[in-house]
Amino acid sequence: MSGYLMKLSRNQHKWKDENPVAKQDSNSRIRFKRVQPTPIIPRTLGTFYSVHAANPDVLFFKDRYHLYFRGQAEPGHDQIGVAYATAEAFDGIHWEIYPGNPVIPVSGERTDFDSGYILDPAAVVMDNRVYLYYSAHRRTSFSQIGLAVLERDSLAW
Repeated sequence: MSGYLMKLSRNQHKWKDENPVAKQDSNSRIRFKRVQPTPIIPRTLGTFYSVHAANPDVLFFKDRYHLYFRGQAEPGHDQIGVAYATAEAFDGIHWEIYPGNPVIPVSGERTDFDSGYILDPAAVVMDNRVYLYYSAHRRTSFSQIGLAVLERDSLAW
């Protein structure tokens, strides 16, 4: 089912669809329905996301959906991991955690801008590469934006 919200005036909106999943007019708000089971990626002891699994971003690439997320095993040590689902099996709920996580670990060099935290992944595909933007900083500095690039042929799964 598809549709789009057309703005008529400041407080009037109209859906261009007979039966939208989420509907909005001047007296209501768009509401999403939570899907069970939640959470779909729970924190898991003994992993890089044993304290937190957060900040998801989903991308379709190479016949799979990739869910990039921030994991934290100890306070102040955030890294980016990925889970995936094949296009045929995708339901938005069931994900396979990539065994080689984290895919973007913190830098081993204390002076690097991303030696303390790596979080907030945002991915885009361009020219058969995945460009993964992320927020990062040393433990004593301000956040900055980093970029990691994955060549299509280097996907290991």
